[in-house]
Order: sequence, then C-alpha cells, then structure tokens
Amino acid sequence: PGLASEWWLWVCGIPPGSRHPLYVEDETDTGQGRVRFLAGTFGRFGRQIRRKCKIPPGTAIFFPVVNVICCTQEGDENEGEGKSTEEKLLSAANKDMEKVRTKEVRINGRQVPNLENYRVTSRPFDLVLQEGNILASEGHPEARGPGTAVTVGYYLLLRPLPPGTYEIYIKATGDDPHGHGQFDSDVTYTVEITN
Repeated sequence: PGLASEWWLWVCGIPPGSRHPLYVEDETDTGQGRVRFLAGTFGRFGRQIRRKCKIPPGTAIFFPVVNVICCTQEGDENEGEGKSTEEKLLSAANKDMEKVRTKEVRINGRQVPNLENYRVTSRPFDLVLQEGNILASEGHPEARGPGTAVTVGYYLLLRPLPPGTYEIYIKATGDDPHGHGQFDSDVTYTVEITN
C-alpha cells in the first residue's frame, strides 16, 4: 500500500487503551522505520493541541493535513446502486472531503503553499480492525474485523530534516462528515530530530 494507506493501518492498528496519537496532548508515538507518522485529531477538542516527539536523523515525516477513511466495516459501501465496492467507497470518501473548508500547514512559521496539490486518493487496501479500535470509539461500533478501505486526503511527506527542533502546525476545518456539527483540527508538533 501507499503511505496514506500505511498511515491508516498504523492509526487503526494501535491497541485500544493505549496512548493513541490522535488523542494525546504531550509526548507522542510516531511509529517505526524510515518514515515516521504524525497525527491530527478528530477535530472535536475545540482548541489547539500541542504535541512533541523525537525522530532520528535520516527519517522522513508523513502526515495528513486532513483525511478520511471509508471502509466496508462501517457500511460505507452501501451507497450507489450498481457500482463496485471500490467505486462506492471512493464516492463516500470524496463526498466527505467536500466538507473541508480550510487547511493550513506551517513549518517553523512558514506556510506550505498550494496544499490542493497534495490530495491523495488511495487504492483499496485490506484493513483488519480489532475490537475497540479507533473507528469504533469514534461512533462506528460495528467497525471491526476484516474489510476493504480507501482513504482520500491531503497528505505531506517531508524529506529527512537536519538535526534540530522544528515546529509543524497543522490545521483543518469544515463540516463534520458524520453530522456532528463542525470539525476543527488544530495541532502543533514540536519535532526534535536527534539520536
């Protein structure tokens, strides 16, 4: 799978009851390997969240500015008579992304331009959701077991940064795709590139 799919596999694979990176407000996990992941929020904190993390030199950083996942475990494939499961999932994900109003990323105070150019649509990928997973805890109790998923969103991949401290500001607003009013994801990461 591509990095957008891998990001969701990482987020959905974190065991229930752990310090989930979508919820913590301090030191956060970024995964393993040559590419590390940052996470936003589900947009319901109502305030800016500050997080910090350490990432080894030579490691890229990947994160969504704003994204959605649609999967068969949530019943997202039920819309669109006569379409394939893939078409139905992509249609639902694109419909959700239409609700995004604003998106912004700043790195050390410098705004990243042209975020529209960073829209990613994944191919379908296999997703196994354990009991009590992040999607189930966010209003989809039926979301468990094996299934198929797609993601659509605006994602950035930062090449490995030189050692030092960086501030990465990620913000997105819009109408909540599940009818819970507005979402406002507002996260600032202090990223330390160090051994």
